[in-house]
Amino acid sequence: MHNQESLARQMLHQPHAGMEKNLRILIVDDNPAIHNDFRKILAPGSREAEFDAIESALFGAIPSKRPRFDFELTYASQGQQALEIVRAAVAAKQRFSVVFMDERMPPGWDGLETTVKIWEADPDLQVVICTAFSDKSWEEITKAIPYPERLLILKKPFDSIEVLQMAHALSEKWSLLQTSRLNLQSLEEKVSTRTVELVTEVKRHVATGEALRRSQQQLSDFFESASVGLMQIDAQGVILRVNRAVLHLLGYTLDECIGHNVNEFQTDPMSKTGSLNYLLARQTLTNVEACLRGKDGSVKHVLLDSNGLWENGEFIHTRCFMRDISERKVAEAQIQQSLTEKEILLKEIHHRVKNNLQIISSLLALRADTILDENIREVLIESQQRIRSMSLIHEHFYQSDSLARLDFGEYLLKLVNTLYHSSSTTLGGVKLAIDTAEDVNLNMETSVPLGLMVNELVNNAFKHAFKDGTGLLSITLQREALNSYSITIADDGPGLPPGFDISQTGSLGMRLVETFTHQLKAKFQMNTGPGAVFRLEFKELHYADRS
Repeated sequence: MHNQESLARQMLHQPHAGMEKNLRILIVDDNPAIHNDFRKILAPGSREAEFDAIESALFGAIPSKRPRFDFELTYASQGQQALEIVRAAVAAKQRFSVVFMDERMPPGWDGLETTVKIWEADPDLQVVICTAFSDKSWEEITKAIPYPERLLILKKPFDSIEVLQMAHALSEKWSLLQTSRLNLQSLEEKVSTRTVELVTEVKRHVATGEALRRSQQQLSDFFESASVGLMQIDAQGVILRVNRAVLHLLGYTLDECIGHNVNEFQTDPMSKTGSLNYLLARQTLTNVEACLRGKDGSVKHVLLDSNGLWENGEFIHTRCFMRDISERKVAEAQIQQSLTEKEILLKEIHHRVKNNLQIISSLLALRADTILDENIREVLIESQQRIRSMSLIHEHFYQSDSLARLDFGEYLLKLVNTLYHSSSTTLGGVKLAIDTAEDVNLNMETSVPLGLMVNELVNNAFKHAFKDGTGLLSITLQREALNSYSITIADDGPGLPPGFDISQTGSLGMRLVETFTHQLKAKFQMNTGPGAVFRLEFKELHYADRS
């Protein structure tokens, strides 16, 4: 009997070992260049130390000597291939912790469909959707994904620090999930084993009240000495029992908890009855975040796991396990603050680039005013207008809420009106008809060459199409397909010269148009008679690696 009690105490006080950190990451993208980008950031020999030095130079922070981890990367180019790799990893007990998933992988499954299927094979996978732009609304994502709260979005082009933070945080989250599950399983096994022992002991010593009292004391000791917070709550939400871990976390005495409603300790009025309603509906809570108010007024962030105890269809009480995650929430807030600081820095960069381009434009304008030779003066003015078109792009980016995308329709209206008002006063009879779609938002990689191209074609129309100072210039921007757009610039002037060939022209502006067409990988068409019509069909360019 003494040996059995000693063994029980060892089991109750022996902590469960933490799970080894899982550094296996799966990269799913149909572009080999993206695989190489992740390899540079996450694989052995990555430039994480250089990133620390850059962060220190920019913000004056001294990088901490944090542990270095080299991730083990596996690559897939399509969703079907990724599913087979995940299944094989599960079968071999070499599971992945994190998946960086491209949103679009034609012609197979897209990122959301692939995510649903690999979660069926391994529900614990932490998934990051990588996208250059979102072609689905959040409502569509929540309908397509069973657990949207477990999904993170990573915008292209990648920020190396953000990728590293996600890889570290999500692999740690995966390990914590496994450790928590093993600890809970071990706890349940210990409780089950001890319960069997107690039942057997009571049956053997049914005539001895001392044996029953000792068993009850052992269960009470287990409840009180558990390292996680434990609570019992009745059907009305009244606290029946708490252990020392809960009292230590919140700072209350036992009398200040027992008999009080659990809602009194919650800080969010919108969630006061949410958890209790789940339990009354016979549902189980797993890893639900909640905010509890400590006696000193501090807010404690906790993860709740709980289920209800029912007997003969009647609710008896709920059993709640509580883990403190306040330090993790502080770390998440620090990460968010770092991201905010980087956004401010990017806005400042756009602002300064815009200012510098405006200075250059002003210098060219001043110089042009002193030139008597009209040909040279025209060259300077054209250069000034090209610089102004680029300056407008940076101005829109730093004024926009998004640092990744530009409302090209709004930019187009401002650019054309600026060119119109800066042209000769003989164009007073020219009318502008500008029709732009509302959903054309492009990245800088696409916006700069496209803006310069529009600048050349509109200036060309103002110079050659309206000799008598009257006419109509129409510009149409629209979306043709999911990632396909078109822009049409047409005038009602005399049209293009017979046999006009853009590849043979001596005009710098038209040669630039041809160059930008190749840069955009676009389809360019010209029609004439009467008037001139230029039509460009293009797709958004992805960010090109300059390393």
